[in-house]
Amino acid sequence: MYDTPLISALLSAKGDTLRYVYALSKTEQFIQSVIKEAEFEQDWEQATLHLYQLHLQEEMEKVQSVSDTELHLQLLLKLGVLMDDPVPFLQTSEDLNRYSNGLTNQIIQQYDAMHVKTVKEFVTHQLWLFFQLVDEQYTIASEENQERFEEQLLKWYNQLPHELKLEIESANLTEVHTSSLFKIVSLHESLFSLLAIGTSLFTTNTYRQPYLVTMNAPLFIMASLEHEDVVGRMNVQMMLVAIIVTQLVLSYEIAERDELINDSFLLIKWSKICLTYDEAVKKVNETFKEYERIEHIQDETTMTMKDLREQERTCVKEIDRHKEQLRNRLSTMDLTQLQGGLVLKRMIEEHESLKSEVEELQRKIVVRDQRFAKMKTTFKNAERSIKWKVKEVERKKVLMQMTDFIVANRSPICMDLQREIGEYQQMLHRLRDDIHNQSQDEEAVKRQKKAWRERLENAEITVKTLEASYEGLEYVRVKQYV
Repeated sequence: MYDTPLISALLSAKGDTLRYVYALSKTEQFIQSVIKEAEFEQDWEQATLHLYQLHLQEEMEKVQSVSDTELHLQLLLKLGVLMDDPVPFLQTSEDLNRYSNGLTNQIIQQYDAMHVKTVKEFVTHQLWLFFQLVDEQYTIASEENQERFEEQLLKWYNQLPHELKLEIESANLTEVHTSSLFKIVSLHESLFSLLAIGTSLFTTNTYRQPYLVTMNAPLFIMASLEHEDVVGRMNVQMMLVAIIVTQLVLSYEIAERDELINDSFLLIKWSKICLTYDEAVKKVNETFKEYERIEHIQDETTMTMKDLREQERTCVKEIDRHKEQLRNRLSTMDLTQLQGGLVLKRMIEEHESLKSEVEELQRKIVVRDQRFAKMKTTFKNAERSIKWKVKEVERKKVLMQMTDFIVANRSPICMDLQREIGEYQQMLHRLRDDIHNQSQDEEAVKRQKKAWRERLENAEITVKTLEASYEGLEYVRVKQYV
């Protein structure tokens, strides 16, 4: 179905092999630390490899219940992000094939200096580097380990098909060179056994052959770092891509394939996710627009309320100013001549009584020339001054009460001022009605804003959850295809 085996290798992966490769895609930080150690020429011990294998096992167990289709998609997305070419919206096999070809070409271009032209050549090159590392490790191994290694190789050789044995014999190998043996057997099924023998020089841990590359990724990293000399060889993303692709293609080439590769499940799932994401993004945009509209209304409501409050303050000031004018006018009038009922009469009597006391106290406040007398009268004047101030305050208070009573009861006194006060009072009443209504509108807008803020947050959470679940999803633009 495909011109390149990369997508076929990915879709054919299943079971534990698929889950280990997926777990490998989550070890970017560990691989980064391995590269840094190599960069600073720090030796890493067998414990480092075992720690990695333990971490990989834990990651693998987390996805035991996850479907193969989901993991196929996650791996494709990871490869796209690592190669800085996120997976676009895919609807057909042709779309998938086109994207896979582009991704493959990008990977191969990283190894132009090694004259790599196909994915298969790319994988072969990665394996050859590994066996180069094995040969170097063999030369520094203890005599006991060398003997055990040679015994394993002999058993492996004895189990090879007759044709391969003849090729090895004709190569006339005089020393242990697994890299030379690999060139002969290439991607034959016996390669898995040769890989297992090679890893035995570095670790006592053994794993099933289908995912040996994944479980020993640090060894492949070291092999690349020691023998490779291409641009970006220290790039952690490319290192991770190399191991993922090597494991997928190796398993695909060697394993027996008893069923056709079906890409429909992946396409359906990815298409559904993209459409769901597109709708979620649209909902965020639409919700945000409505939220902005409500915010604009709230700003206008706030400005209107501010204006009404300012008008209210102005109106209250005018009423107070006119009442002050009315009090001043009353202060100059003979209040005893006013007609306004019993209540007003009592107020006038109280005011006149206080007025008389104030005037009497004012007359008694004197200052004499004699020094002693002056001191004596100063104390008396101070006492009288205090009483005068108290009585004056009481008088003004009664005058204010009288003013309010006259205005409230529309007594026929100073009608010109009362008319103006009445007009301002009506205006104030209307303003306060408007303020009350505006306050209710303001609260309603606040409730609306809060509700739309919650909707926006929920919509954004949906988008962010999808983006966190599917790497590179934020770059998908469905409208370009539908």
